[in-house]
Amino acid sequence: MKILFVINTLGYGGAEVFTARLANALRSIKHEVTVYVHNYGFDGVAIESSFEKTIAIRYFKLNALFTLLMWKINAVTYRLGFSFKEFVNKVWFKLFIKKGNFDVICNQGIVTDEWLAQLNLPITIVSTIHEDFEYLYKKQGELLTNRINNFANRINHFIYLSEKSKQYLIQKHKLDESKFTKIYNGFNYPYTWVNNKKEIFTFGMIARGTDDKGWPELFKAFETLYVEKKNIKLIAIGGQNYFNHFIEQYQHLPIEFIPSTSEPMPYIQQFNVGILPSIAECLPNFVVECLANSIPVIATDVGEVNNMITCIDGKAGILIGLSNGRVNHDLLLSAMRFLIENEDKFQQLKQNTEHCFSNFGMEKCVQAYESKLAEFTKLKVK
Repeated sequence: MKILFVINTLGYGGAEVFTARLANALRSIKHEVTVYVHNYGFDGVAIESSFEKTIAIRYFKLNALFTLLMWKINAVTYRLGFSFKEFVNKVWFKLFIKKGNFDVICNQGIVTDEWLAQLNLPITIVSTIHEDFEYLYKKQGELLTNRINNFANRINHFIYLSEKSKQYLIQKHKLDESKFTKIYNGFNYPYTWVNNKKEIFTFGMIARGTDDKGWPELFKAFETLYVEKKNIKLIAIGGQNYFNHFIEQYQHLPIEFIPSTSEPMPYIQQFNVGILPSIAECLPNFVVECLANSIPVIATDVGEVNNMITCIDGKAGILIGLSNGRVNHDLLLSAMRFLIENEDKFQQLKQNTEHCFSNFGMEKCVQAYESKLAEFTKLKVK
């Protein structure tokens, strides 16, 4: 198959990292893979080097003179409610699609869902849902409803990661159940039993630097816990400049602040417990990375997290609730304290990580995507 992946940016995020893994895996089994980046350079290009060299990365680009001219024209048209840059981009992309003769578009995310739906392309679009729609609706209200209405019927098929996201689209936008297939993101990691019996009990978290991930609540809970138990440590990764004021505020605590990393595993293997007190997620990479390293998690019951850490033998972590849209500080503190004080329960959760991680094998994911994309290449779109 000739597969075109479409993604909004190449910044470091769950959808971007997964796109690189899936594109590389499909390329390795001889499919012809191209990646189109809608907003190249926005939010950085951290993931670009993760793609195999045989995968072409394409984006709308003009030479310096034409770029300058386009921006000058765009400054005028934008005041009139029209983006000349976006118009040129759409014309360029339509020509790119026609020349590329792709069999199917595998889209990743709502921003490019909207954009692709506007173009009326004669090609099948299969889209992966990475968003937590319930959370987005709380922030955007009916604006989100209108955004989804703009593309819901044009996308030929949705791959979903979270039952909650699927049900949101079925119930609120009246989409048919047959339009959805559940495929968990796949990971290349082997399952690793990490011997993390350490003198210092280490909590860790990797996430973007925003309050919505629960960083303020985690730091506060850790500060409270440190008054009781001195043999603990926290490794905080991913906040970049966001961490600056926390570094000063909590300099008296054993917290290791790391702005970002493209290689999370060596850090995760230092953890006893992974923590993700986020107010919204779909299928968080960090939880899977913890499971892959036999690390139990404490996480909020959002998105697909509950199903991710549940297996036939029980849980691989502790779920905590939200109060007024934020993680409950007392529940977070209680869960952290509980796992320090209850070695038997900690080991039971740790034993369950392997069963939970078995759902996220890359081979299973690739086979499912290959089958679904092949099925929809037969669909002729007018």
